[in-house]
Amino acid sequence: MNRRISFLFSLLLVIALFGCTEKPASPDFTNPLDSENGIDPFDVQAGLGSNQILIGWTDPDIETIVSYDILHSLVEEGPFSIAGSVDAPATSFFHEEYSPNTTNWYKVRGVDAAGGTSSISLPVAAGILMPPMVIYEASAASRTLSLDVSVAIGDEIEIANNELFENSDLHAIDNDSIYIWDLGEASENGEIKYLFVRAFTTGSPGVTFVDSISVDFSPSISLANNTALQTTAQTLQISDYSILEMRFAESRELLEDALYIGAADTFNYDFSDALLDTQVVFGEFTSDFGFSYIDSMIAIPDSLNVIDFVIENGDEATSQTTLDIIIDLGATHMRFAEDLASFGDWEIYQETATLDLTNPADGDTLEIWGQFKNDWVVTNPVAKTIIWIEP
Repeated sequence: MNRRISFLFSLLLVIALFGCTEKPASPDFTNPLDSENGIDPFDVQAGLGSNQILIGWTDPDIETIVSYDILHSLVEEGPFSIAGSVDAPATSFFHEEYSPNTTNWYKVRGVDAAGGTSSISLPVAAGILMPPMVIYEASAASRTLSLDVSVAIGDEIEIANNELFENSDLHAIDNDSIYIWDLGEASENGEIKYLFVRAFTTGSPGVTFVDSISVDFSPSISLANNTALQTTAQTLQISDYSILEMRFAESRELLEDALYIGAADTFNYDFSDALLDTQVVFGEFTSDFGFSYIDSMIAIPDSLNVIDFVIENGDEATSQTTLDIIIDLGATHMRFAEDLASFGDWEIYQETATLDLTNPADGDTLEIWGQFKNDWVVTNPVAKTIIWIEP
């Protein structure tokens, strides 16, 4: 049982028992730790820390205080129980066993060496109602969010896009459920949308979770092979950002007349301009936010300026009648011959090829001609030499 005997009064009581023969007059004394006069000498404060409540107070500068009791209740009027104790001169305490999603009340009292306690400080609210925890994909490009909401205490959650919770959605709480929330339409990229969530416990709302979300719908176009153009027919890679429809054209102006098609990760596009110049494609993508986004991509055809091939691994001479050729070049087609007049049909480009010799003579220096092309360029024939030796 807590004794509410002032420290000075305890001292006077000891003197009376051992040295006084008459009942002393009541002392003219104001207890400096008496909170009943409306002044709290402890000046207790409480606030939320990391999964705990920090209670702090002011040292009243009373030498007889050896420790402090921290009292806790969920009701301002009490009853209060001891949440913990600290030795003086400490003036703070972390309470980890608080109750989330409700107000926590705290008091502090001083304790002397004999276990006597001072008057209790005025009750102070921690001012804490734990908000719901909401997890969602922050980079989602769709206006529809999948919310993973968990609460410490509560039986319903309310979701809205405004702090007044007008036109809100109310759901029975199931911490294993995913709640779908529609952010609504947006006028453009970068528009800020707001999300408000609060928990109800038997009809009483808790603290509101609030977060802002920047609308980011920006799909992009790239070449699937990420190289310079070899052919007019190219596979475009489309980044997946919740696209509803898309369309493509050679210019921004022509997009207005292009037809929309369904969303896809890739699109087969024909660069119809066969000039060896910069090729451009524009793409427009619609979103469920209510607006569209235009992206463009510049591609440069490969001019095939650097041509190289190696005969028989670079040897100066060979006795083989079928030559192995290694090509270090990107092209769409190629062909080889022993002279310019012998070129045959174009073959599909590969990194290796073979050429059958016709009637080589011992010691002949042979010229092997190669030619390459893509949809924009046909190269001039290039010759490499090798000496043929009779086996």
